[in-house]
Amino acid sequence: MNKKLEKIVKAAYENTVFYRSIYKTILENNKTEELDFESLPIITKEDIYDNQLRILSQKVHKDYVNSLLIKHTTSGSTGVCMDIYWSEKNNNNSLLSLWYLRKKYYNINTDDLVCMFYANRTIKNYEPKQMKIGNCLSFSKSNLDKKRIFEIYLKICEFKPAYMIIEPSIAILLCDYIDNHHLEKIKSIKYIELTGEFLLPNVRKRIERTFDCITANQYGAYEVNSIAYECPEGNMHIMNNNVFVEIIDKNNNVVRDGKEGEVCVTSLTNYTMPFIRYKIGDYGKICVDKKCKCGNNAPILEIVNGRSNDYILCKNGERIHSSVFTKVIEKINIKLGNIIVQYQIHQLDYYDFLFKLVLLEDIEIQDLIEAFVESFDEKRLFEINVSFEFYDEIFPDDNTGKLYYFINDMKKEN
Repeated sequence: MNKKLEKIVKAAYENTVFYRSIYKTILENNKTEELDFESLPIITKEDIYDNQLRILSQKVHKDYVNSLLIKHTTSGSTGVCMDIYWSEKNNNNSLLSLWYLRKKYYNINTDDLVCMFYANRTIKNYEPKQMKIGNCLSFSKSNLDKKRIFEIYLKICEFKPAYMIIEPSIAILLCDYIDNHHLEKIKSIKYIELTGEFLLPNVRKRIERTFDCITANQYGAYEVNSIAYECPEGNMHIMNNNVFVEIIDKNNNVVRDGKEGEVCVTSLTNYTMPFIRYKIGDYGKICVDKKCKCGNNAPILEIVNGRSNDYILCKNGERIHSSVFTKVIEKINIKLGNIIVQYQIHQLDYYDFLFKLVLLEDIEIQDLIEAFVESFDEKRLFEINVSFEFYDEIFPDDNTGKLYYFINDMKKEN
């Protein structure tokens, strides 16, 4: 076990009630030999939700009582919302590597003006449409209708940010409004960081064309901050100074051969509320043999679209991860010239699925059906019925500000 892992495990054991209780037997049995990190239990969002205050370090109890800690509330995209706490020192240390790479790769500085978006659930007692703190102007993700999008566009033009941090689905709403109304480009923006959602290649191209700027993908979570960041070569490098990443199978065993599995992260910087061997709720793989021309030797992480609990229910009781549909969308886009800009798939019943689509241009429905049939190779789903609905845009969820790509309506009924 490397020194950073050893240090965070020791601190968690000594300073938190939760980790002391689950590590006690393991650590007592390893007093005379090096601890095997993989012998430590995997923790889930439910574990955190049930023990939020027990996971807080006892060293920061006074800061917690006096509301001196930085608090984030997760979006609940896996069904569980949580309060996440950081000390200002831990949070700043956590972001150092990300800021270093933003500057190195894209010439973005900490004092540059920035626009961001937030979910209203993080604001107590009131729901402002926007907030300005220091060099950051933030907009609420709620009620993003066309009138509101225009208001946001005007505010961004007035503020003149150097860059934005934004979800792809919200960026597309801005693109649609700017392009459809022939509005001027926001000339001050030189860089857009896309985060929080899976990024389709044609969506990225549309954003870069409309805003006439470079983009980069950033994968992270409030629990640990940045997990992986995209270099100019297009690869997502793991932020080794901030997190330790494992890929695990359904039995919680580490996958070492580059195969897909659940992403499990350990924060190396959040001593305030430690997250150790924590299932983040995503699927992905570490590309063990892939080297990058950018010179960054950190491992490359590839995320699969769809959360770990986004599964298709089969009548025989089997569950199939929804990423099978993501691959279909990608193949259709290859066949039909990147025609699908946004999509959302609903499972209505065991055999009935609804595809909500935003298309770049009109297409004969028969051509779409044929492309779907040619792209679909999941034999367990060959008997399903698929219907299509077409929209001008698909809006992100008002509560979380995220666009969910797969929704199992059967689970809601149950």
